[in-house]
Amino acid sequence: MQAGILATVLLNPDRWFSLSELGETAGAALASVDKEVQLLETSGIVSSRTEGTMRLYHASHLGPGLAPLVDLIRQTYGVPQVIGEEFGRVRGAGRLVLAGTWAQRFAGVPGPAPENIELIVVPKPDQPADENELRLAGDRAEHRLKRPVRWHAGEYGPGRTLTTPSHWEGQPIVEVRLVRSRDPAGGRERVTTGREAIAEFLESGQLTMTNDRDARAEPALDLAEKHLAAADQIVDGAPESAYLLLAEAGQRIAEGLLAQQGLRVDLAAHPNAAGEAVTAQFGHRYSHVVQLRERATALHVRANGLTPEEARISTATVHALLVDARTRARELPLYEP
Repeated sequence: MQAGILATVLLNPDRWFSLSELGETAGAALASVDKEVQLLETSGIVSSRTEGTMRLYHASHLGPGLAPLVDLIRQTYGVPQVIGEEFGRVRGAGRLVLAGTWAQRFAGVPGPAPENIELIVVPKPDQPADENELRLAGDRAEHRLKRPVRWHAGEYGPGRTLTTPSHWEGQPIVEVRLVRSRDPAGGRERVTTGREAIAEFLESGQLTMTNDRDARAEPALDLAEKHLAAADQIVDGAPESAYLLLAEAGQRIAEGLLAQQGLRVDLAAHPNAAGEAVTAQFGHRYSHVVQLRERATALHVRANGLTPEEARISTATVHALLVDARTRARELPLYEP
């Protein structure tokens, strides 16, 4: 979690991030992220400012003492690592080459900070890269790096040293090592896209398909909005009760998106099925659905109680999910096997 926060702020020193954005990047509950950011701010690594009712964070002045930390984060959580991980999952991707402004800054050429990441995907000679998988990889990389990733397929010339700045036609380039995901059972390379994940849910009986006339997200999203409004009213006096409503709202949001696709969760499915299905398709932001449900389930234990502050943070998270879901549902097509 700390590494995810550091990667976001240290590798994007010109940007300010909300607590919600840092939570998405770190993949953790916002209350935990809030505590971690406070420690980083106390240590002088992160600074903050208030804009309206929102608190924003960015990297403090990076003195010489932080340079080794920035280099470490860049190599492990930075652009080469993220690009290598996400595009390494694409079948048919043979080589990855970073070019443009980002490669120039990486090579030490002075100039403005890169607004986007330019990537050349070199396909294998006997297996062209699947365009849908490339698009999904680009979306995942953009989500993690917090900046646009512009990719295209094409050759670029002879081999280069991995992750070491070189030149092509007079311009710096950086070749990235592909990080291939592995099937733990057999050691085989395996790529799971959102569509493939849904196919697996259907095959296992976790999800079922509905009639086209039932493919509407609005009823579930409207109910989620009511839960959210009720939670907001009682969050200070009864944070645990508010949190239960928030967890229910998260479930309805996930179920609404699935309904828009003509899908529904089977009655005998795992409680996390809806959250995992939307996370597989629409990105890590929706993993909050699972986190909310699991946190709410544990509230019956006295030691797992929560504060109004944690509940308020989660209220903002669910509100952001609802806004995103309503926008996304307008253009979401039916799932076709």
